[in-house]
Amino acid sequence: MYEFKELILPEHFRHASYGGFCVKPGMFYGTEKETGKLVATTGWNVNGLTNIYIQHELKSQWNNDLWEDLYDDYGKPLITIEENDLQRISDKVKDFQKTAMDFETWADENGYDDESWDEDQIESAYDSYYFMGYPEFVIQLLKEHWDLENYEE
Repeated sequence: MYEFKELILPEHFRHASYGGFCVKPGMFYGTEKETGKLVATTGWNVNGLTNIYIQHELKSQWNNDLWEDLYDDYGKPLITIEENDLQRISDKVKDFQKTAMDFETWADENGYDDESWDEDQIESAYDSYYFMGYPEFVIQLLKEHWDLENYEE
């Protein structure tokens, strides 16, 4: 299980060091909870596996050789994002979505048509736009967070 935070930097900063790893805006950093190893990710996902950078030994070089399925057999995330970060991301995405283009407008403006793209590709690209480019694991956590908010009301 991984616990992540989103990297937020002042405007004049382009990156930060996390245990010797260069973390850039849009990346998430944290720990692998069982071992305490430092981890970071851009959320890059290929065939359902997310690339995780990991520091195997304290003060050693980081490797990006870890590809993880961040969900259990029931589709539940094996990750968390610190609650304050998740709430801030949630608020930011909800604000964006209030003025975001609907699917048809977005598809027309971006040159997507049924003939040149398959439906899954178009929907995936729209989801990326609609969720401000956040990685899939963040989108899943947001949806769960929103379900809890709706349930509590």
